[in-house]
Amino acid sequence: SLLALKRNYTIFLDISGSMALEDVPDESRNSTHFISRFQGALYGVHQFFDKLLALGKNNQIEIIAFNEHIFQQSINSKEQLTRFTNNLIVGGGTLLAPALAIAKKKFFQQNWNSSSFSPHMMIIIGDGCPSDENAVIHELVDAANQLYNKQGKDEQLAFTFIQIGSDSNATKFLKSLDDNLQPKYGAPFDLVDTKEWKTVLKDGFSKTIT
Repeated sequence: SLLALKRNYTIFLDISGSMALEDVPDESRNSTHFISRFQGALYGVHQFFDKLLALGKNNQIEIIAFNEHIFQQSINSKEQLTRFTNNLIVGGGTLLAPALAIAKKKFFQQNWNSSSFSPHMMIIIGDGCPSDENAVIHELVDAANQLYNKQGKDEQLAFTFIQIGSDSNATKFLKSLDDNLQPKYGAPFDLVDTKEWKTVLKDGFSKTIT
């Protein structure tokens, strides 16, 4: 909805080595041509950014690319987005928790002394299990606990994991996050939602995450 688009966003891009695999349909050509998982993810990000520009919303958008390193940029224009993504090199492992920690810290710093939180969605696009699964769970539970202690509401912060590719272990891990953040890991809120890439392609990137 248009109201949903008034929130702020942090988009996490997995740039680990497996994102170079070319098994994603090329939606820009509407053909049977396949592109890399990373290129597919970028296509979705650009589609979403175009939607925000068309609506004229004053959103804050942060991009965080991660493997064993973290690269981040606040994005204010298509040109800035293109420059940032053109400089990314796919390779290495998948350390997600440090990237989540940076975004979580920024979110609470911006909102801690405010009478009301600015709604924020964290969108994580990746193809596999992070190599730091337990640390990822810790960051998500800690985010929920901080929000609860601030007397916030669960709709003020959300994490949407979009799986690109068909790694069954990744699917199992993401399903566990979606189903077990409260009952198994003890979070006061269920802040996690998961999507498959084929659903995103079918429904449209902007529709899927709003």
